[in-house]
Amino acid sequence: MCDDWKVRIANIVQQVPADKAIEYRQLADLAGVAKTYCRAFPRVLSQLPPDVAMRAQPSGAVPAERRWAGDELFDVRPKFGA
Repeated sequence: MCDDWKVRIANIVQQVPADKAIEYRQLADLAGVAKTYCRAFPRVLSQLPPDVAMRAQPSGAVPAERRWAGDELFDVRPKFGA
């Protein structure tokens, strides 16, 4: 993980599946930043392609069935059979 929180935010949002979305507060948790950073997320996300940036939404804007929790983001299990 990068030391720059803005890079961490961008990297995480790029990992969100195209059919899912992540709420800002969950994004803050996964990136390891305080929830107060959420107000800066729109500016950071504006640097990404629009279809990727739309994967992050303000809290309460994502229906439960589309919410991505990011559980597999830090999955360190081998990707290939042992």
